[in-house]
Amino acid sequence: MGPPSLFRQGSRLTHMPEIRVEAKAETVAVIDGYCSATGRCRTTFINLLLDDWAKKKLHEARVVARVADGNPTPVDSYRKTP
Repeated sequence: MGPPSLFRQGSRLTHMPEIRVEAKAETVAVIDGYCSATGRCRTTFINLLLDDWAKKKLHEARVVARVADGNPTPVDSYRKTP
């Protein structure tokens, strides 16, 4: 992992850590082909994919926490309240 780089988010600069992954050659070829055909930057496109995935997972976690908070587990329902 390399040193974090800076990127602008709105009016402020934010650190962006670098991550490295190994991916299937076919997957990278599709991403490269898409980026070449659309004129997009591969790094920017992959960041958009990761951001979208992270937002969906955060939403899922919030929904689970909200639902679980209102529904006690079977163990909790047997406990006596003080």
